Amino acid sequence: MGCNSSVHRFLRPLSARRQRRTAGIALPSLFNIRQPSVPSRRLLVPERAKPGGGHSPHQASVCHGALTRRNRPQFADTQIIATFALSQTHSTARACTTDYHIQTDTMTNQRKQILPRAPRRLSALVLAGCFLIPGTSARDMAATVLPIPDGYYSRASMMEAGDNPLGTIDQLSRFEILSGLGAELMLAKAYYRMGDARCVPILRDFIASNPASEQVQTARMLLGDFYFFSHDFANAVTVYEDLDVEWLSKPDAAAYSYRKAFSLIKTGHFNRAVPLLSRLRDNGTYGRAAVFYLAYIDYVNGNYDKAYDGFAESLEMGGYDSSSSASAHFCDMPRRGEYIPTGLEAGYYMLQIEFMRGQYDTVISGGTGLLRKTPVPELIPETCRIMGESYFKQGDMDNAAEYLNRYVEETQSEPTASAIYTLGVIDYENGDYERAAERFGQIGEEYEDISQSAYLYMGQCAIRQSEPDLAAIAFRKAYQMNYDPKVAETALYNYIASVTRGGKVPFASSVSLMQEFVDNYPNSKYASEIEQYMAVAYYNEKDYANALKSINRISRPDAKVLAVKQKILFEYGVREMSNGNAAEAEEYLSEALTLSRFDSKIGSQTALWLGDAQYAQRKYGEAEKAYAQYLRNDKHGDNSALGLYNMAYSLYMQDKFSNALAYFDDALSGKPKLPSNLSTDALVRKADCLYYLGRLNSAADVYSQAMKAGAAAADYAAMRRAVIAGVNGDNAAKARMLGEMMETYPNSKWISTAMLEQALAYMETEDNDKAIKTLNNLSRKFPNSPETRTAMLQMALLYSKQGNAAAADEAYKSVISKWPSSDEAQTASDELRRIYASRGELSQLSDFLRRVPGAPQLDDSEVEQLTYDAAASEYAAGGSGRKLVQYVENYPDGKYVAQALRDIAEYQFSDENRPDDALQTIETLLKKRPYAQQVPGALLLKAQILEEAYPNRTDEILRTYREVEKRGGSAYSAYAWAGIMRHTADAAERLEYARKVREAGGLDSDILDEARYYEAVGMLADGSDVQEAVAALKSLAESPQSLAGSRAAVALGEYYLGEKQYKKAIEVLSAFTDSGTPHEYWLARGYIALADAYRASGKKQLALEYIRSLKDNYPGDDQDIAEMINKRLKSWK
Repeated sequence: MGCNSSVHRFLRPLSARRQRRTAGIALPSLFNIRQPSVPSRRLLVPERAKPGGGHSPHQASVCHGALTRRNRPQFADTQIIATFALSQTHSTARACTTDYHIQTDTMTNQRKQILPRAPRRLSALVLAGCFLIPGTSARDMAATVLPIPDGYYSRASMMEAGDNPLGTIDQLSRFEILSGLGAELMLAKAYYRMGDARCVPILRDFIASNPASEQVQTARMLLGDFYFFSHDFANAVTVYEDLDVEWLSKPDAAAYSYRKAFSLIKTGHFNRAVPLLSRLRDNGTYGRAAVFYLAYIDYVNGNYDKAYDGFAESLEMGGYDSSSSASAHFCDMPRRGEYIPTGLEAGYYMLQIEFMRGQYDTVISGGTGLLRKTPVPELIPETCRIMGESYFKQGDMDNAAEYLNRYVEETQSEPTASAIYTLGVIDYENGDYERAAERFGQIGEEYEDISQSAYLYMGQCAIRQSEPDLAAIAFRKAYQMNYDPKVAETALYNYIASVTRGGKVPFASSVSLMQEFVDNYPNSKYASEIEQYMAVAYYNEKDYANALKSINRISRPDAKVLAVKQKILFEYGVREMSNGNAAEAEEYLSEALTLSRFDSKIGSQTALWLGDAQYAQRKYGEAEKAYAQYLRNDKHGDNSALGLYNMAYSLYMQDKFSNALAYFDDALSGKPKLPSNLSTDALVRKADCLYYLGRLNSAADVYSQAMKAGAAAADYAAMRRAVIAGVNGDNAAKARMLGEMMETYPNSKWISTAMLEQALAYMETEDNDKAIKTLNNLSRKFPNSPETRTAMLQMALLYSKQGNAAAADEAYKSVISKWPSSDEAQTASDELRRIYASRGELSQLSDFLRRVPGAPQLDDSEVEQLTYDAAASEYAAGGSGRKLVQYVENYPDGKYVAQALRDIAEYQFSDENRPDDALQTIETLLKKRPYAQQVPGALLLKAQILEEAYPNRTDEILRTYREVEKRGGSAYSAYAWAGIMRHTADAAERLEYARKVREAGGLDSDILDEARYYEAVGMLADGSDVQEAVAALKSLAESPQSLAGSRAAVALGEYYLGEKQYKKAIEVLSAFTDSGTPHEYWLARGYIALADAYRASGKKQLALEYIRSLKDNYPGDDQDIAEMINKRLKSWK
C-alpha cells in the first residue's frame, strides 16, 4: 500500500446516532499559518473567521494538580498548588471503533485496501441538514457539484468552510485514495474539530510522510493542541518542541507559547516555562495568566516574596469577574479556549504566603472573604486549614477547632501533620487526653519538629492516663529525634522518670540513655537526679552484665548502690541457673552472698540457690555447706522445707545415708509442707537411705508408703521393694512382686531392669526354665537394651549350670557377635577363654575372635590401657581432649575407643564449638562400635548438638531421639521421650510423650516443666481438661526465667486473649514482659500478644506504639516475628 494507506483506516461516515450526539458542539478554529518567503512565489493563506474564537476539541473542565516542594515551611504546605482547566469532549473518553471490510480494486492492480463501510443511501434529511452550507442556496449548492472524485473533494471543502466537520468526513469517506488532493489534512482537521482521537494517527502519518510540505506545521500544531486539550501534557510538550514557531501568525504564536508553557508546568519543567510566559506578560489575551503562572513558579521554587508580588500584580491587571459563581468559571465554561485564572487562585496563594509570614489576622480576614465568594471546592479545605491554624496562633481554640475539623472532614488527601498536631494540642488543653494521644500518634516520625513535639505531648497524655509504658515509649522517641535540643533534654528526663516508675520500652535500654544524658547534658538541672536513677535502672533493665560493669566502675559506691548490686548478682545467678549455666550461677551467687548484710532475706535465698548451683556441678560437699547456711538464717522461712530436702539430697549423693535420712524426715515433717511431687520423692529417697543402711524391712515399708502416696517413681519403689524381698531370701516373692509391678506399670522405664531381676530371681529358685523364658522375652522385647546383653550372659551361665556346654558356648559367642565392643562381650570373651583353655582349644577361640570385627582379642596390650587411662583422667579433670584424640589415632580399634570417641565428641562441641566435627566423631563411633554401651549416650549427645546448632533439622533430630528410645534402655528413655515430645509434629503424640515424661520421674526440673507445658497446651488444644491446663500454665508462668515458664506465660496470655478475657491477658502478659526473662524470642511474642490485648481493650495507641517500638528495637532476625510486626503495622494504621 502507498504512503497514504494508513489514512484509510479512519475514513468512516458517522452514524446518525453519533451525529446527534455530537451535533451542536463548537469546535476550535484551525491556526493561521504565516508562510515564509519562497523565491518562486509567495503563498499567503488568508485568515478565516474563527467560529468560537479558538475553541478546543473538548468540553470545558478543571484539573487541579498538587505540586509541592519538600523544603517549603511546614505551615505553608498546601494540598492545592495550581488550578488548571482545559476543554474536553466526551469523545476522548471513548475508544473509537470502526467496522472494516476488504474490497478488491481492479483499478489499483488488485491491491487490498481497508476501507470503512459507507452507507448505502443518504436520506434527504442528511442531505439537507449536513451538506447544506450555511449562507448558500440549494441552487448554488447544486451548481457546485462536480463529478467524482472532484465533486466529493469540492463538497468536502465547502463543508469544511461551512464549519461542518460531519459533512467533511462523510464526503471524504467516498474516496479510495486521498493522496495528492490534500484530503488527509482536511480529514484530520475534521476529526480534530469533532474531538475525535482518530485525528492523531492521521496527523502523525502526514508529518512523517510529508516532511517538506508547507502544511506540516499546521499538522504539528493540530497534534500538539489535541494532546494539550486531552490533558496529555507530556506528548503535547514533545510535539510543540518540534513546531517551528516562525510559521505561526502572531495570535497563534501567543497561543502556542501559552499552551507549551502550561504543559511544561504540568510536567514539572517550571524553569523552562519561564521564558515563554515572560514573553506573554504584555499580551492582551494571555498577559494576566502569564503573570499568575510566573508567580506560581516563584511560589513552587520558594521565592515567596516575589511570588506574592506577582500574584498581587495579576489581581491588579483586572479582568476578573469576582461576582460570578465558581461553576461559571470552572464547570460550565464554554469551549472558547484556555483557562484563565479567576483571581480567587491568586488570593489563595497570597493567603498561604501571609500565613507563612505570620500575618494571622490577615489570613483570617482574607480567608473569610475568600470562602464567602464561593471558591473552587478543592480550595476550601486548605483555606480552612490555614484559617484554623491562624486562629490557634491567636489563641482562639474554639474557632481553630471548628475550621480544622472542617478541613479534616473535607480534604481529599491525608490531613497535614500540622493540622493533626494542632487539634491534638487543643484536645490536650481541653483535657481529652485519650483523643489527643490518638491524634499525636497519627503524625508519625517523619516531620522533625512537629513529630518530636507530638511525642512529647503524647508522653504527657500517657502520664495523665496512668500509662507508664506509653509514656516511656513516647518520651524516648521524642528524645531520639533531637530536632530541638531543649525538647530532647526534657523528653529524656521524662523518659527516665517514667522508667523508674515502671514504664518499659520493648528491648530498649534505659541505662545507656541515662549515661548519654549525663554525657550530653552535664550541666542540666536534672543531672544529679539522673545519676541517682541509674542505680535503680540497672536493676530494672535486667541487663545484669552491663549493670555490673557500670556499678564496678563506681569508685565509692554507697549503701544504696551496693544493695542494688546484691540484687543484680542474685538475679543474675538465678537466671544463669535457670538457663542451666550452673558454673556462672555459682560465681554470681557467691559474690552476692558476701553482700547479705544489705538485705538478709535476699542473702538467705542466695545461699539456697548457691547450693543448687553447686549440687548441679556435683559439688555435693560445697552444696551441703550452702544449704546449711540457708537453714541457719531462714530455718522457718517459706522455703525451709525445700532447703531441708535439698540438704538431704546433697548428703545422700555423698553416701552420708544416716544424715540424709534425718534431713529427709525433717523435710517430710517441715512446714510449710513440700509440694506433693517432692514429698513423695522424699519418701522414695528415704527408703533408699534405709536400704543402704541395711534396714531392709523399714525400707520396704517406706517404699510401700511412696507407692500408696502416688509417687512419680512408684514403679521404681515397687521394683526396689521386690528386690528387698530377694535380698531377704524370698526370691519367689521377688519374682511375683516384679510380675505385679510390670503388670501395674506396663510403660515404666524400669521394665527391662525388672525383667532381668525377675529372671535372676527364677535362677535363684532354680526355676531355670522360667528364667530362660524371661530372658528370651527380655531379649525379644528390648533387643538393643543393656539389660539384654546382661540377660544373654545370664543365659549362658544357666546353660553352663545345666551342663549344656554347647548352648553356653553359643550364648557367649552370640553376645560377642552381636555386641563385640560392649563390656558384656569382654566378659563373654573372658569366660570363653576359661572354657576353651580348659579344653585346650584357645586357638579355635582366637580364630573366632579375629573373625568378629571389634571383638576383644587375646593379645590386648597393657600399654593401651595405660594410654587411655591417662587421657581419660586428664579430660575428666577439666583438661583438654587432645590426648583422647591421640589415643584414637594410635589405637583406632582399641578396647576403649568407644568411650574415647564419646568424650571427644563432647569436647569438640562443648569446649571448641565445632558441632560438625562432633557429629562426625559420633558417626565414627556408631560405625566402629555400634553396640557399645556408650552408643545411647552418644546418640543423645548427637540429638542435643542438632537441637542447639541446627534446630531446623527437625526430622533428623526426631529420628535420633527415636533411636535413643529404641536403644537406650531405662537409663535414657525419659530423655528420648522428652526429645520426641519437643519435635514431633503430631499433637496427639506430643501429648502422649509429655505425659510419659511427667510420669517417668528422675529428670531435671527444666525437662519436667517442659513436659508440663506441652501437656497443658495439648489439653487446651483438644479441650480435654481446660481448667487443669490453665492451672498448669499459671504455675509455670511464675518462673519466666525458664524457657518453659516464658512459653507458658505467652500461651496463657494468648488463651485469655482468645477467650476475650482481656483484663486477665494484660495482667499475665504485663507480668511476663516485666520479668526480665532472658528468652528474647518469647519476650517479643509476649509484647505482641500484649499489644493485641491492649488494642482489643480499646487502648489502640499504646498497642500501636508497642509494635512500633518492637520494630525499632527487637534485636533478633526471626522471620515470624517480623511478619507479625509488619502485619499489625499495616492493618492498624
